[in-house]
Amino acid sequence: MGIAIDQEQLVSVGTAIINGAGLQEKAAQSFQVSAGGITCPKIEPHIFKNGGPVDNIVLRIETNNAGEPSGVLVHANATKSIGGASIGGGAAYVAFEFPTSITLAAGTLYWIVLQRSGGRDEVNRYRWRDDNAGNNYPNGQKGVSNTGVWQIGPWALYDMTFKVYKDTLDSSAISMGANF
Repeated sequence: MGIAIDQEQLVSVGTAIINGAGLQEKAAQSFQVSAGGITCPKIEPHIFKNGGPVDNIVLRIETNNAGEPSGVLVHANATKSIGGASIGGGAAYVAFEFPTSITLAAGTLYWIVLQRSGGRDEVNRYRWRDDNAGNNYPNGQKGVSNTGVWQIGPWALYDMTFKVYKDTLDSSAISMGANF
């Protein structure tokens, strides 16, 4: 088996703060996978840290509820935490690899949700790069949770930067001999 990118949004103009200053607690991006569905081994958001957060940054794939993240994982394994020491101060695509690949159906809206495991900290925080200059990913949009309430509408033309991967069949492993 190999992997390939199924969905991505690479335009990066601004950032969303995750549990830092102000009211913002979580950031999210909705997405849909390609026709036929996929199994997803990992997601890479374009993130970085300010200061030295010592808690974890947590990525979840959540189901959709009336156009916003539901708080419900699509599968028990659709979450991954990474320690603050592993996140750099410069923006990079960081791999959140799931314990097992997650099955995602075509035509279904899903949400990538990033949050931190610790409390609000205005100095030591995580940031997720976004595109605040246009709607460059037509299959989803950005969302921000402020004090437990998702704000989706104001971000309708904004998108977070991310890559969603799918498992692929490695053609080098296929043998088409007479004894097949």
